[in-house]
Amino acid sequence: MDEQGGAVAGKVGLKTEVKTFSAEEDTLGNEISNASHPRRWTNAKVSLNIDEVTRQIQQNPNISGGLRSPQPWAQILDRSIKRCLLNEGTRHLLLGLTKEEWGWGALFWAYQVVVDSESDPVSMLVFHGQPHIPTVESAAISIVIASTFVNLIEYYISRKTQGNPYRLSLFIGPQFDRALILNATGRFSTLAKSLVETK
Repeated sequence: MDEQGGAVAGKVGLKTEVKTFSAEEDTLGNEISNASHPRRWTNAKVSLNIDEVTRQIQQNPNISGGLRSPQPWAQILDRSIKRCLLNEGTRHLLLGLTKEEWGWGALFWAYQVVVDSESDPVSMLVFHGQPHIPTVESAAISIVIASTFVNLIEYYISRKTQGNPYRLSLFIGPQFDRALILNATGRFSTLAKSLVETK
C-alpha cells in the first residue's frame, strides 16, 4: 500500500517443494505405561512419496539407468530413513518428556544450582564456603555430576526389573548427550544401499 492507500502489485516468484518422504512417531504398544523418560522408547514410521522420487530420478540427467537403476533408489531411501530417524529420535530425546518430568527436571536443576552456590568443593576453596552466584560452567558441572550419579543408581535398579532397557544419560530431563551421539553417528552411517554393484 502506498501513502494514499492505493495498492501496488508486484510479481513474486513461488516455488513449491514436494517432500520425498514423511515421518511420524509410532508409539503403539512399544512403551511401558507410567515408565520414566529414560525407559520410554519410540518407533518412527517413514512413508516414501514414490511419485516424487520417480519424478526426481527421471529429471536427473546424471542418472543413466533411469528408474531401473538401484543406486538412486538406495540413496533416496538412505537419506529419507536417516532424516526420519534423526528428526524423530532427537525430538523424543529432547522433547519427549511429560509435564511432570519437565517439572521435576527443572526442580532438580534449580536445586543443583543452589547447592553449587553454597557447598561445592570449588566454592569451599575459592569463596571459603560463603554463598555466591555460581558461574555457568560450575553450575553445569554440578548438574552433570549429580545427574550422572542419579542416573547410574536408576540404571542399576532398572537392571533388576523387567521391561524396556534404561537409556543411560549424563542429564536428568532432556538427554542432550544422547541426541548429540544420535546425530553424530547417524549422519555418517549408511542405512540403505544397493545390493547391485554399479559398473
